[in-house]
Amino acid sequence: MGHKEDLLGGAKKCLLEKGYAHTTARDIVAASGTNLASIGYHFGSTEALMGEAMMALMGEWGDKFEPRPDAPQEASSLARFEGTWRRLYGLFAKDRALLLASYEIMAQIDRLPQLRSLLSGAYEEMRGDFARVFLLLEDDIDPAELRAMSSLLLALMTGLITQHLLDPERAPSIDEVIRGLRLVVARIGE
Repeated sequence: MGHKEDLLGGAKKCLLEKGYAHTTARDIVAASGTNLASIGYHFGSTEALMGEAMMALMGEWGDKFEPRPDAPQEASSLARFEGTWRRLYGLFAKDRALLLASYEIMAQIDRLPQLRSLLSGAYEEMRGDFARVFLLLEDDIDPAELRAMSSLLLALMTGLITQHLLDPERAPSIDEVIRGLRLVVARIGE
C-alpha cells in the first residue's frame, strides 16, 4: 500500500479507537507508519482525511446490513424490512464506536465546510435509493416516490441509532417500530 492508503487505514483505526474528537494528526501518523507531510500532500488537511475515512467506514458499515446478493430473496417488503432492521439492530451494539464517531464528526459540520459538503452529498445520494435496501420495489418506480420513502427511512434509521446510543436498554425494538409504523399509517389514512 502507498502512503495515501496507509493514512486512510490509520485514520479509520483512530476513528474507531479514539473517536473523531480525540484523534490528532500525530495519532494518524503513528497508526499508519507515515509522516505528517503525507497528510497535507494526499488529503490537504487532517479534517479532509478524517472525513474521507469516516465516509469509507460508513460505506463499509452500510454493506453489512444490505441484503446479500447470494441470500434468498425475501417474499415480501415486510420480510425485507424486518430482515434489514434486524441486521441493523445487531450492528448498533457491535459497531457502537463507529456510530459515536459519526455523531462526533457531524457536530463539526458548521466549522468545516468541506466536511459539510462531503456528508451532505452522501446523504443526498442515500435519499436517491435507500428504500431499496428495506423494501422490494419495482425497477421503474417514480423517482420522487423513491426519494420520499428513502428520506423517511434514512430519518428513521438515524433516529433509532440515536436512541440506541443514548439508552440501548429502553430503545424501541424492531417489533415496536413496525407496530408504530402500522399505527401511524392507519391514522394518516383516516
